[in-house]
Amino acid sequence: MDLSQYKDLFISESQEHLQTLNQAILDLEQQPTASEPLERVFRAAHTLKGMAATMGYDELAHLAHATEDLLDLVRKQVVRVTPDLVDLLLRAADALAGQLAAIAEDRQPARTEDDLLAALRAFRTAPPTEPPPARGAELLLPTCQVTISIAADSLLKGPRALLVLKRLRELGTVVDCKPPEPALRAADFAASFTVNLATAASPAQIEGLLRRIAEVTEVTVTPVVAARPAPPAAPLPASDLSQSVRVKVAHLDRLLNLVGEMVVNKSWLWRLQQRHGLPDLREALEAHDRILAELQDGVLQARTVPAAQVFNRFPRMIRDLARQEGKEVTLHIEGADMELDRAILQELADPLMHLLRNAVDHGLETPAERVALGKPPAGQIRLSAYRHQDQAIIAVEDDGRGMDPQVLRRVAIERGLITAEQAAELTAEESLMLICRPGFSTAPTVSDVSGRGVGMDAVRRLVESLHGHLEIYSQVGQGTRFVLSLPLTLAIIQALLVRTAHETYAVPLIHVSRTEELLPQDIRTIQDRPVAVLPQELIALQSLAELLDLARPDWSALKHRDEPLPTLIVRHGGQTVGLIVDELLKREEIVVKSLGGFLSHIPGLAGATVLGDGEVVLILDVVNLLSQDAKSQTVRGA
Repeated sequence: MDLSQYKDLFISESQEHLQTLNQAILDLEQQPTASEPLERVFRAAHTLKGMAATMGYDELAHLAHATEDLLDLVRKQVVRVTPDLVDLLLRAADALAGQLAAIAEDRQPARTEDDLLAALRAFRTAPPTEPPPARGAELLLPTCQVTISIAADSLLKGPRALLVLKRLRELGTVVDCKPPEPALRAADFAASFTVNLATAASPAQIEGLLRRIAEVTEVTVTPVVAARPAPPAAPLPASDLSQSVRVKVAHLDRLLNLVGEMVVNKSWLWRLQQRHGLPDLREALEAHDRILAELQDGVLQARTVPAAQVFNRFPRMIRDLARQEGKEVTLHIEGADMELDRAILQELADPLMHLLRNAVDHGLETPAERVALGKPPAGQIRLSAYRHQDQAIIAVEDDGRGMDPQVLRRVAIERGLITAEQAAELTAEESLMLICRPGFSTAPTVSDVSGRGVGMDAVRRLVESLHGHLEIYSQVGQGTRFVLSLPLTLAIIQALLVRTAHETYAVPLIHVSRTEELLPQDIRTIQDRPVAVLPQELIALQSLAELLDLARPDWSALKHRDEPLPTLIVRHGGQTVGLIVDELLKREEIVVKSLGGFLSHIPGLAGATVLGDGEVVLILDVVNLLSQDAKSQTVRGA
């Protein structure tokens, strides 16, 4: 039987199981006596073995089988979970990922290294060094929940709790403890804690034994009724067997392209209606718009995937990097279930990796440094995702050193990125954005992690290429927060159509905070630069025509013109900039078309779109245009 037709499905599902395997191993490291993460690890390895064997990928199946055999011994309590075991399991997971990558690229998977197989066998044959902790999945003894209270004024709360655990282990097997044992050891719990115990002892025996321990003020023993296996489910009707199907991305992309063409045709039809004033056509178009909006939402929803598909890659990376750097790091992930356009999420993997690696390497202090500063030894990193209006917001923050704007300005001067005069004019927000300049780095040496001065520049450029923008917030000694604001989709976006130098352009609304009609008396010149003086705000002004090299404005003449100046207010590099245009036309939903040939290499162009009347309009990346202008000013001022 030809199984090659199932290769894509095998790769897709195997990648999901590998992700589960990695995450479950990390969870097992944190909860070595818990049964749930162990069962997830075992199921993932077992499923990978079976799938690979069925497809004839013998090397992958062989390694998965060896891993499964070791995990089976852990389930049977012959081998216990130790840091060395976790390291070995992660090493096996990496080898499995490498073999799967080879299969995806139509290469022969590499033969599993002999020392890895030998290490897996050594763990399987080595006798346990002490009685292994039993796990809930294998328990045959009755289980009870024991809640113990320690005197509030106890000076030995931690040792008392450990003595309680020791006594309970004499009666049976401690299945679970809340809070976990390390917290009890550090006395990091309130007055009471709870232990699930598998034992043949009666509640009275348990209570009597524990009450003899000094400073134990209360003991409550509650039997736990074991869940019975569910009876076999009745066969489901055929219509209920599958609630989802796998669809090739190419099919979804084609659907979205067709929807995009319909959006263009919609504008065309509305122009015809306005030109000829046909009431019946207007009514039909209103119904057509509702249906098209639902169709568009449905197709875009089908293209979305949960952020977890990228976010779940990072716990393993943070764990390995923290160990390499000799730091203690806790990663918190929030909003992983938020769905994003897969095209955007796919591009975000590398920028987020840069930010997280920098947080560990640059942001967080060593445990000793943190303790000396009065902080907990473990640094905290938070990766979060949420929606704000029509934008997706992804933030990476840490509670580490923070960044000093004064230091950043000094480094930028030393590296020749700006002059001392330019540095003196920068605000704190603008100074933080200096780290996104090409070649900027405060690292004294180049390491495997960072220090080459390319990371943040790459992050900023990639975010801007997605029609998004990056903001940085930081406080010395308290930490740093990077905020990425992105559109929900790249294919169809909201844009503002403007006219300048007799040409029409589209500006994505994600870059525009608002529009203004500036009066001539609002314009001033400060240090030879035009600014708008508004109530409680000073805005630097730029001409869009000048940024596009189409025309140079006469600012003196503009101050004396009778009509207001249409202006786009844009956030750039921590600064608010006003872009002067000739005319604000209208807000419109546009379909983004990629530029080909030499046009794709011109800075400041984000694509093109076709309006309803057939006019081709360039889409401007105004943030990139402003960045290019800032660089040219730096060169002129140097």
